[in-house]
Amino acid sequence: MNSMDPDSVLTVVLWLCAVMLAALVALYVYLAIRKSRFNRRAAAVYKLRKEMEQSDSVLEEYLLTGETSRRLSTKEPFRMEAIQEALLHRLSISRTPEERSRIYDFAEKYFSSQYEHSLHDRQWSTRMNTLLWIEQFQMTSMEKDLLEWMNDPQCSEEEYFQILRILSKLNSHKIPEYLKGNDHDLSDSQLLQILLPLNDELQGELIAEFDQYPFRVRCSFIDSLRIRNIRSAEVLNLLERQLAGNDSELRIRALKAISNFGYLTPEATRQLVEKMEHEHDQAVEQVSWPERLMRARVMGNIREDIFVPYLEEMLGDSAYRVRQQAAESLAAYKNGLELLEKVAAGEHADRYAREMAEETLERKQYERNLA
Repeated sequence: MNSMDPDSVLTVVLWLCAVMLAALVALYVYLAIRKSRFNRRAAAVYKLRKEMEQSDSVLEEYLLTGETSRRLSTKEPFRMEAIQEALLHRLSISRTPEERSRIYDFAEKYFSSQYEHSLHDRQWSTRMNTLLWIEQFQMTSMEKDLLEWMNDPQCSEEEYFQILRILSKLNSHKIPEYLKGNDHDLSDSQLLQILLPLNDELQGELIAEFDQYPFRVRCSFIDSLRIRNIRSAEVLNLLERQLAGNDSELRIRALKAISNFGYLTPEATRQLVEKMEHEHDQAVEQVSWPERLMRARVMGNIREDIFVPYLEEMLGDSAYRVRQQAAESLAAYKNGLELLEKVAAGEHADRYAREMAEETLERKQYERNLA
């Protein structure tokens, strides 16, 4: 077998080095040109955006009068990008409904065709950015395109959730239908992001058909009512119905919402007392400590005298946090501190109840000294 002489080997190595060097130079030139174009485009976008944000700009005139101008053209990509950013900035500081309405109208008129095209772009990042813009500008005209894309097999999980969030902000009547389906795997946080923006009409629809929704949707819906602090007869009725249900998780969330509500109807109060009385007669802990804790919190926020004996009993609960909440709730009553003093003085048979009463009284005294 003939071997290559040293000069031939050196020649081959030099050629390989030359090819690699040429490739690196070409790559460097390509990246430098690309970076330069990117910088020029970013500078042009920034310059135009600043011009649009001036008080005498054509965009400002549109926001004040609603009259458009050819100088607001978005045919060139960098102009569209600059106007998008200027409008988004204006949305973040705008407090006038008329101005926000004009911004949404402008987006519907000048951006929708480009967004329709971008929703079918091959790049996932382009589609996601388009969805974010549609959400910011609350473009109702895009609802049909969004529904088509979320049913497309190529729609990713992130896009699916983002579209649901947009539909929620648009108060689409398709939202209840999608929430009833069990084919999604949305987290509790994602469900809240969909449920919180719903208007009164859609919330009323969810309340009326509450039992038809998956369990996790029902739990998150109760949380959304509590977070939004919605106080209506329909909401209270829904929460009180959950107290009579068999699911502990729903009862706990309902109690948490009722605690925030600060009111129970006389009928629901009677049923709660009867339930606790029945559990007392059974002499066993039939409910979990989180539910007992939430009951104690509800009784502290509602402050009905009929609850006092049950709070005193809870001072001797096996769970420390239940005892702590019971003492805190009892202290919220008009004569609560006097009742705690009697417990601490020995009127309660349970040692833990006496210790919790002393601890609560000391904390209340410390808080008064700081005030």
